This record gives sequence, C-alpha cells and structure tokens, in this order.
Amino acid sequence: MSSPLDMRTMNNGGVVEAVNIALAKVADNIADVNTPPDKPRTVTLKITFKPDESRTLIASKAVVTTSRRSRRPSRSCSTSWTARPCCSSPSPTTAPTSTALTARPRRNSGEAAA
Repeated sequence: MSSPLDMRTMNNGGVVEAVNIALAKVADNIADVNTPPDKPRTVTLKITFKPDESRTLIASKAVVTTSRRSRRPSRSCSTSWTARPCCSSPSPTTAPTSTALTARPRRNSGEAAA
C-alpha cells in the first residue's frame, strides 16, 4: 500500500509556503484602500501528478496563482499648465501571479530505495 500524499511535505514544505505567500498577497490587496473593497480575490492551487509506468515514482508540479484587484488611480491629482490630463499615467496593476514548484519523484512506501 502506498503512503498518503501530504501537502505539508511536498517540495520540502514549499507548496504550503507558496500558498501562504499567496494568502499574504491577497490580504495586502484587500487591506489596500486604493482597491475596490467589494470585489472578490482568489488563490488557486493546482497540483499535477505524473507517475512513471511502474507507478513507483511520482513527479508532481504545484502552481499557486492569485487574482487580485487593480489599484484605483489616485484622486489627489492637481492640474498643471501642461496639456496633459490629470492622472494620465496608467495605474499599477496586479495581474495574476503564479509560483510553480516541482517536487522530486516519490517512491511508494512498499518499494526499496535504490
């Protein structure tokens, strides 16, 4: 019988660390007063497993993505003597980000290590 998969030990804890980093980014985005307070944010974890033909080694890849809200333009602009409109520069965006982690192949517990 194979040992259970545990996200806490995948990539030496890197998967949990990546999720925690994504959660912190979302929390910072929610706390930012220049973002819309009522719009949803997401954290997505996708783990792909690829066993070998003998099913004794499992390669895995974890990708953590966040969807956060863009900052609103600052409302404290002042007009100047130039013809440029106020707040003409684009506001910084927080496009979805991702962190990919690849774990080493894993042997089933019943197999002896070579």
